[in-house]
Amino acid sequence: MKHILLYIFVCISTCVVAQGFSSSFMSNDDYGISSSSLNYSNPVVAIFPNPTTDFINIQDKEGVVSTAIIFNLLGKEVATIQVKGSCTYDMMTHQKGIYLVQLKDKQGQILQTVRLKKI
Repeated sequence: MKHILLYIFVCISTCVVAQGFSSSFMSNDDYGISSSSLNYSNPVVAIFPNPTTDFINIQDKEGVVSTAIIFNLLGKEVATIQVKGSCTYDMMTHQKGIYLVQLKDKQGQILQTVRLKKI
């Protein structure tokens, strides 16, 4: 149930209007990692370490991700990162908490949303 509410919160807070798509949800609560996929099969993207204290690394082995947008749980955009295969982002200036990392392709379509924990 909490996963469905989180998914609904993400859609509403980021003003995503999507019609006629099927969604799947998978989670791994052992590591505090969750992701949801819209319209696409899951791209081979790694965001690590999760949880993090300082930096996150984003590695896109298929080269389909163009942008990563980081939102706090209030839906406020806190960062936009250009992803070109792989990149590193400094999380040290952000407060501890849960963030949502939304991965988009070159056309601006959402590929995946990943829950990230900053400790």
